[in-house]
Amino acid sequence: MHADTDQLTPLLAPKSIVIVGASADYTKYTGRTVKFILKHGYPGKIYAVNPGRAEVSGIPSFPSVADLPEAVDTAFLQIAAKAVPGVIDQCIAKGVRSIIIHTAGLGESGAEGRTTQERIKDQIREAGVRVVGPNCAGIVNMTQPMILSPIACYELDAIPVGRIGLISQSGGLTGAYVSRAAERGIGFSYVISTGNEMDLGVSEFARYLLADPHTDAIAVFLEALRNVELFREVAREALVRRKPIVVLKVGRTEVGARAAASHTGALTGADAVYDAFFRQEGIVRVETLEDLFEVPALFCKTKPPAGRNVGIITTTGGGATILLEAAAQAGLRFPPPSAGTIAA
Repeated sequence: MHADTDQLTPLLAPKSIVIVGASADYTKYTGRTVKFILKHGYPGKIYAVNPGRAEVSGIPSFPSVADLPEAVDTAFLQIAAKAVPGVIDQCIAKGVRSIIIHTAGLGESGAEGRTTQERIKDQIREAGVRVVGPNCAGIVNMTQPMILSPIACYELDAIPVGRIGLISQSGGLTGAYVSRAAERGIGFSYVISTGNEMDLGVSEFARYLLADPHTDAIAVFLEALRNVELFREVAREALVRRKPIVVLKVGRTEVGARAAASHTGALTGADAVYDAFFRQEGIVRVETLEDLFEVPALFCKTKPPAGRNVGIITTTGGGATILLEAAAQAGLRFPPPSAGTIAA
């Protein structure tokens, strides 16, 4: 299913949420999600599902999704894999509009997990409910703010809000992005972990961010593209809108491709094909984690240049040499100044 941007609004900017499997023990993943949604001041309605408690850290708690007083925009599931299909049924019956499945142990973990994941796909396809995950680290909207994720980096008291929309097929790495970028004063508008991409994936979220007024550049940590044609459409529209897409693509080597497949079940293709695709569609490919936030941060301040010509102004000859060699290796050109420029 393609995701229209209005379909993703209840997921990325929800007015109400429920944390299924919520805990008041902040040493657990299930407790950290509760801690961070409260710590950073989510402005919407919050509910919890925990059969043993009437409240969780002051949040009203109910025995099941079916017992909630209203249909919420987003349900965040932190429960055992075998319990997920039953809770999905409750969410559909209750009218929950979107679901984030943090739970691992499904499509990436063997035959039984893949069978369960296929069952969930059938459930949501029939109901028209949009799902992130399974095996994802959650969704963060810094503009709201809404931090619906248990990743430890959100312990930070002051997280910069920026204009980079980050989409990552690795959930754990989102913590490294946020914490390292924060040290440099770089922030994100959204941090989206896609996990197994059973339903929504990189391409659908990139299309949403392309139209998002809070986002000036899109950063992607990529193992494999599952919806190439949609991503191509987004990339071409991004060029028209001058909203750059920057990608850190892993899987250049055979061992890297195997690691990606075991991580989220992604099947990576020949790296040369990705390279050609990125060049053809105007997508900027970077090589390091730091580049994945430094380069988009640069694009948020100045749009990509129209050509390859560069002029360097420096107070040191040694510095000029370093810049010249790095730029030349990147294929940039250095036309000599005109006579008028030299005279001026």
